[in-house]
Amino acid sequence: MLPQGGERSVAERGVSRRELIRRRRRDGFVGRRSELSVFRENVERSPEDETADFFFHVCGPAGVGKTTLVRRWEAIAGEHSAATAYVGDTVADAVEAMEAVIIQLARQGYGAKEFDKVLASYRQRLTRPKPLPPPRRVRYRQPVAVNSRCRRR
Repeated sequence: MLPQGGERSVAERGVSRRELIRRRRRDGFVGRRSELSVFRENVERSPEDETADFFFHVCGPAGVGKTTLVRRWEAIAGEHSAATAYVGDTVADAVEAMEAVIIQLARQGYGAKEFDKVLASYRQRLTRPKPLPPPRRVRYRQPVAVNSRCRRR
């Protein structure tokens, strides 16, 4: 028997409001179907395929859905057990970006011990004080006193 309004409650249907909102947001993602399809086709290719891409880069003005697109790509990659790493615009330099990538790959079970060693060595060199240059030998001449009142005779 249906309640007074004739509809079943969300709990009776077995889907939470949170799930309904998530589904509507996902389904409302418009204008990026081609990017999603290109990415999905790429992930489904063999890594040995010469046409397979390994890096995808997204840039553009704020509010156009870049982060949402990348998060969707991450989900697609996860469905295919592909490794992913996300580097936003908060990184200061290339080394910091590489470190962010390595940390994310390590969380997914991909090690990079050699990179860790090189990074540690690089950081040590950055923090180590630079040696002072050797002192220069400077020859000083004897000071010459000049007095404008003195006249030559």
